[in-house]
Amino acid sequence: MAAIGDKGGQILKSCDYPTVLEGYSDASWITSLSDNKPTSGWIFTIRSGAISWASKKQTYIPHLTMEAEFIALAATGKEA
Repeated sequence: MAAIGDKGGQILKSCDYPTVLEGYSDASWITSLSDNKPTSGWIFTIRSGAISWASKKQTYIPHLTMEAEFIALAATGKEA
């Protein structure tokens, strides 16, 4: 632990490990024959606690699975 300040004789301490924002994203390929749009999802966590998440239909119909993943990553980047 490292001391970060003194307040009236009381030493405030910080953790040795900084708080880290982690983000995860994924996209599912076409899930039904009547709907050609994949679903994107993301979640952001701090210390294993979810702070932001979403799951949405993509507005663009990609022709490749990798294209759907890139669209999901772009949406995740905007949210970050």
